[in-house]
Amino acid sequence: MFRRSELFNNRSGVHLPLVEFMHRGYCELKITRDHMQTAINAFAIFLYGTLDDVERLPADYVLRSARTISMMKIAREKLAVTWDVVKAGRQTRDISHLTLEMYRPLFKYINGREIARLNLSDDRILTYIGTHADLDRHQVGVVASRYIEINKNWAKPRYLNIMNNLLCGVPMTFMRRLPINTYLQLSHQALGKSFSWNARDVSRLGLLLTEVEGTDLSAINPEALKGITAQVF
Repeated sequence: MFRRSELFNNRSGVHLPLVEFMHRGYCELKITRDHMQTAINAFAIFLYGTLDDVERLPADYVLRSARTISMMKIAREKLAVTWDVVKAGRQTRDISHLTLEMYRPLFKYINGREIARLNLSDDRILTYIGTHADLDRHQVGVVASRYIEINKNWAKPRYLNIMNNLLCGVPMTFMRRLPINTYLQLSHQALGKSFSWNARDVSRLGLLLTEVEGTDLSAINPEALKGITAQVF
C-alpha cells in the first residue's frame, strides 16, 4: 500500500512509503494525477521491491521516466530488468528505434548479446547503437560481430559510416583487409566523438584528420595524439 501526498498550508507534500508496509513481491504501481507521489512510489519499488515488482511497472511509465530512473542509486540488476518491462513480451528484434530512443538513458544496462538481437538491418537502429556514448567495449564487440555475420557488405563505406563507434568492436585483422580507398571514404564521425578516440583511432583517420573541425580537434585526449602520422603534417 502506498501513501498519497497530503496538503499542508495548501502545499502538497510527498512521502516515501515505509518498507515495513510494503508487501515485497506483490507491489504494483498505480499511476495517478499526483505525478510527484507516483514517482516516489516508483522509487520505493526500485529501492525496496523485488525484481518481480520492478517487472510489473507499466512500460510506458518506464519509458517516460527513463532519464529519472537512470539517475537513481539503485541496484544495477533492477535497472537492467526495466528492459524486460519495455519489451512487454515482444521479441527483441521487434523493438522500434523510437522506443530505443526513449529508453536511451537505460540502454547501457542491456548486455551485448541482447543488444545484438535488435533489428540491426534497420539503419536507424544501427546508427542508434553506433552513436550511443555509454556502451562498453564488450557490448560494442558483440554487436559488431553479429552485424558482420548478417551483413556481408559491412565493409563498404556506406555501412562503415553508419556503424560509427561499432568500428571499435571490429577485429583489427578485418580492418587491415580493407582497401585504402575505403578509408578515404570513411568520415571522421564514423569513429564517434573525438574525446573518446584513442591513439589507434587517430592513426586510422590518417589524412582525414585534416578534415576534423577545430572544436573536435581540441577535444582529443592528449594521449591519443600519439597516433598522428607524419603525413598529416
